[in-house]
Amino acid sequence: MTITHLAPHRRFIENHVVPRYRAMNTCAVWPGHRGGIMQCARERGMEVIEHGKTAMFFRDGRLIGGLNRFAPSLTGGLAERVCLSKTLTKVALGQAGAPIPRGVFLTVKQLDAGLAHLRGAEGRALVLKPSDGNAGRGVTTNITTEEQLRAAWAEARRETANGRLILEDHVEGVDLRTYVVDGELIGAAVRVPAHVVGDGTASVSTLVEELTAMRASHAYLRSKKLQVDGRVLAAQGLEAEASPEEGQVVLLNSEPYLGTGGINVDVTDVLHEDLHRLSLETAAAIPGLHAVGLDLMVPDVQSGEGAFITELNSRANLSMNQWPAYGQERPVVSRLVDAMERLGAVQGV
Repeated sequence: MTITHLAPHRRFIENHVVPRYRAMNTCAVWPGHRGGIMQCARERGMEVIEHGKTAMFFRDGRLIGGLNRFAPSLTGGLAERVCLSKTLTKVALGQAGAPIPRGVFLTVKQLDAGLAHLRGAEGRALVLKPSDGNAGRGVTTNITTEEQLRAAWAEARRETANGRLILEDHVEGVDLRTYVVDGELIGAAVRVPAHVVGDGTASVSTLVEELTAMRASHAYLRSKKLQVDGRVLAAQGLEAEASPEEGQVVLLNSEPYLGTGGINVDVTDVLHEDLHRLSLETAAAIPGLHAVGLDLMVPDVQSGEGAFITELNSRANLSMNQWPAYGQERPVVSRLVDAMERLGAVQGV
């Protein structure tokens, strides 16, 4: 197993996490995405009425906003449909001239076409994802061989309901999530894989125990399972009982997802102005999209060069920006409710 594609994540960790590694934020209570928004509405004196998966927010008897499952009422019908389909997202952003990875649209029955595309990629690594997937389910990155594509195909097929897949270029960089509400960028955070930092004496297994203890003080992170992949350790020349050098970053798995033990690092204050502008322009390209989490792949958060938009998420988990492991908490919840009150008063819901 090779992990050279994780080099940007390692560099980010070395620059933005290592200097404060043992000063992880604490979070006593995590109400969750939906719970946080409803709690904020109640604190502002709104009446919150839930019916099934729908929550409605009332001010003086007037409906001003709410939630449909995890989607806030700030998103129009067309915008919601575009965001829920990676295929439609890719088409809409391509027409708008936004930077998106090259790729093809396929169905689960077109494995042969996918293999032909891989052969024609001239050595470029690919990514396979379900058109209707979310939270990284069914997504396989850094595909370079037919064997890898066949395995990825089986995984994506299990995770898609509509049978549509996207096979696109794998672009190098770190996973950046920006959150835009009604034309304003509220926060920016990077997801990196689970990792520990050596102190020159402790073994990897001991460092993992220490990391687990740190995560236990952060209500959002402790709700996620920390996964250690022995293959990833071996790719770094390590095993569980090895003692990394002081300051050495040891990746524990290859997935930059919080669900596998990754962490979120706020970068709002150091985000390059080109990435800030790209986020706002991309959100504005979809009519009716007043609240969105944008996923970007960027080589460096302090440069706009080489950035790609990979996904728009109208139901993005705001916890990513609201409750980071490192860096400042961003007021996504309050800004969402602000916008509901402002837009609901003018437009109705």
